[in-house]
Amino acid sequence: MKVSVHIQRSLLGLIFVITGLNGLFRFLHERSLSTPAARELMTVMQGTPFGHTLFGLQIVCGLLLLARWFVPIALTVLAGFLFNIWMFHLFLDRAFSPLSLLATALWALTFTRNRDAFRTFLRPRLLQSQIVPDGQG
Repeated sequence: MKVSVHIQRSLLGLIFVITGLNGLFRFLHERSLSTPAARELMTVMQGTPFGHTLFGLQIVCGLLLLARWFVPIALTVLAGFLFNIWMFHLFLDRAFSPLSLLATALWALTFTRNRDAFRTFLRPRLLQSQIVPDGQG
């Protein structure tokens, strides 16, 4: 069991390190995007400091997963990336992406394995103004 968890987390980390590096240096072959809006977005992402920052953040989160440091923080940041990837493929590119499906499955498995770290984050809390003293409400 521990070996499969390590493999899942490592694969997820590798996916984001490699795709982040590819976003910065473009060393992997990329298929042509189906719509002009998708091509324009990827051109902007790969040619501006905004895109470079996002690709760098992917690399950092992938390295954190590989090193097993701050895994909950890396998973939280990568959830936003995965959401954006799905929205890109759903609304702009309209092409099935097996890599995003694999990354989402690996993220879900890694998240469930680390769900204890998210319990306080996901627990609803009452604000101090919402607490009613005994006998007054």
